[in-house]
Amino acid sequence: MLAILVDASVAGSSAGAPAWCVKLVGHHENDWPAELRIAMTTVVDMRGKGPSA
Repeated sequence: MLAILVDASVAGSSAGAPAWCVKLVGHHENDWPAELRIAMTTVVDMRGKGPSA
C-alpha cells in the first residue's frame, strides 16, 4: 500500500507515506463519521425495502 502512494507521487518515500495517511485521516476525521452514518442509514433503508430472507 505504501509503495502505491510513492509510485503515484502522493508520498515522497515509503517512510513518509504513513505520515501522509495520518494527515489525511486527521483532515477528514469529522467528515467521514458523518458520511458513514448516512451510508449505514441508506443500507438499513435498502434492506427494509428488499425481500426478507
